Amino acid sequence: MIELSFRWKEAWASLILPEENVFQSITRKGEYIDGRLDVILGDPEEVRTVSVLQEDNTYKPTPMFNRTILSAINKSKQEYLRSIAV
Repeated sequence: MIELSFRWKEAWASLILPEENVFQSITRKGEYIDGRLDVILGDPEEVRTVSVLQEDNTYKPTPMFNRTILSAINKSKQEYLRSIAV
């Protein structure tokens, strides 16, 4: 099992995925990309229970659609890319 953590609003959230849903990213030429992984969440309409970190350092189980998780990950990625752009 693999733990996937991501930013949800202003908090950290995490979920557990089977190892077969996480694999090394590769280029179109078939070369591995160091430090990058691809994740398969499955059906966008499927609901997963995600643990969201609360202000008191406890985790709250929160149901989320796979599409919501992917959207949060993509948003964080875009914010990161904007922060390092020259």
